[in-house]
Amino acid sequence: MKKKKSRRATSVAAKHRPTAPAVGPSARERAISLARQFKLPEAIAILRAALLSVEQTVDAAPADVASVLVDLAQLRAATGDLPAATADALRAVSLLRPMGAAQNAALGFALLTLARLEFAASVDAAPTTLRESLQLLTDAHGADHAITQQALQIARLTGVMGTPTSPHHGL
Repeated sequence: MKKKKSRRATSVAAKHRPTAPAVGPSARERAISLARQFKLPEAIAILRAALLSVEQTVDAAPADVASVLVDLAQLRAATGDLPAATADALRAVSLLRPMGAAQNAALGFALLTLARLEFAASVDAAPTTLRESLQLLTDAHGADHAITQQALQIARLTGVMGTPTSPHHGL
């Protein structure tokens, strides 16, 4: 004969059962709050759920999806998951690129995130993709724009773009 669990045991188990994070308009704020408390896995779970929710919306704007992807990329990079972070940033860029001037600021931010991830992932492998990213930034914002200048400064400081005499120097 099976012994029936007491109600107390069942309620205690229910309290400790992992649940899917709730997704709503404040998902990004909750994720940021958790990240500031160094609870990165929980913050990533919230943003992944938010991404699924946004993607399943019939009339979801590509900019909304890209925004969540960039946030997710930054959190994943903070945990050291650079391949997933780079994939998220690349996907954000691919969503925003066809939108043209309407999303220049968002595209610039996504490209800057991608450039930072490329530096972190592999200095030796970065120049080709980074050069393309920097060229897109320059085309979208102009060479004097703050986002472009910040990306170029990162390139110079890390040496990925090379020295003035190397073949990788400049765009």
